[in-house]
Amino acid sequence: MLHLRAHLSPATTALVLAIPVVVGVASGDYLAGVISVIAGFVVYYFFFIPPYLTLRVGATENWVALVVYAAVMLPVARVVVAGMNLARAQARERGLQIRRLFELSTLLVEDRPCPTCCRDLRPLPSPRSRHRHRPGTDDRQDLPRRARPTDLGR
Repeated sequence: MLHLRAHLSPATTALVLAIPVVVGVASGDYLAGVISVIAGFVVYYFFFIPPYLTLRVGATENWVALVVYAAVMLPVARVVVAGMNLARAQARERGLQIRRLFELSTLLVEDRPCPTCCRDLRPLPSPRSRHRHRPGTDDRQDLPRRARPTDLGR
């Protein structure tokens, strides 16, 4: 981008320098994002704001571009961290559900009578389903006759 800087506006350069911030946050955490913002700010300031290769800013609009870059990139880093944390939490929840399903399959494969097997099971709520298991209700009455768990123990 250095050879094109004469043809690029400061705003375009700032948008391109947003990519390292997002990559830094995605590969690390918020601190990595803040470090990426600082590094991007210095690179932007030193290489892409005239007069080039100095730590002086020639025009007021370039100061505005620098301040806007920092003011926008820090919340972007925060949003990316929040999204990554949400994805990690969802992955942990899916892992727990998979472990519970494995426990269920183990119980079903063992030579245990079905009433004992069904008593050990815990309901698996689905985050997308509207139906939630209510204690004290028997959902087995909704199953077809051939699929009822009490029939499996006979």
